[in-house]
Amino acid sequence: MPIFSIKGPVNQEGRFALSQEDVHHLSTVLRVPFGGRFKAIDLEGKKYLAYFIEEKGQSFGQVWENLEGRVVSRLPLHLAVSLIRWSRLEFLIEKATELGVMEISLLTTTYTKHQDIQKISINKINRLNKISKETLKQCERPLAPTIHPPQTLKLWLQGLKSPPQGRLHFDEKITEPLLSPKLFEKETYYTFILGPEGGFHEEERQAIQEAKFRPFSLGGALLRMETAALYGASLLKGSLGI
Repeated sequence: MPIFSIKGPVNQEGRFALSQEDVHHLSTVLRVPFGGRFKAIDLEGKKYLAYFIEEKGQSFGQVWENLEGRVVSRLPLHLAVSLIRWSRLEFLIEKATELGVMEISLLTTTYTKHQDIQKISINKINRLNKISKETLKQCERPLAPTIHPPQTLKLWLQGLKSPPQGRLHFDEKITEPLLSPKLFEKETYYTFILGPEGGFHEEERQAIQEAKFRPFSLGGALLRMETAALYGASLLKGSLGI
């Protein structure tokens, strides 16, 4: 059964609010009756077995018991990726959510094939968020990644506030591996930037370097951007033991 996120507090009686979307999913899609049970997870990654109940016309959850098991940790990673074909981007969002990535930024660069930000409607961004939230229910994670609206690489670099020590740039022109002892250190937060097919323009590479990004390689294989992003995130996840 899918697991549902507890977005707000659980009161002293063990009750917690359910969103309209979750109520619809429970009652209409899964056909859980009032009094039926479902799994829930709070923002700290703790899991519960809860009752689906209704009182005075309002639906909510009621904790029945705590479920034992390892607390699910999020991956302290911000993925910044060039815009790609929409179907591939949806795949990336789904798998990055499964890995526990915290943030995803969508960028346009000199060689980005899908450059017209104006054509990316709010409905498309909402769809990405919906895909991410639906994935949460299957992989039992409490929070979806924050998906930032598309912007140019220049503007993104200007607004970047993450710790410089954890900034890494996937660069197919170098051979330094991600997990090299002289490159990889355990930081509190990481930002990985990946360019489009063909990489970044030389001026963009210079700007990325000036923003304190260190170059790294994922090996000699030629990887699609979404594959490289997920491979890098998986390596980081394994190295941190999350």
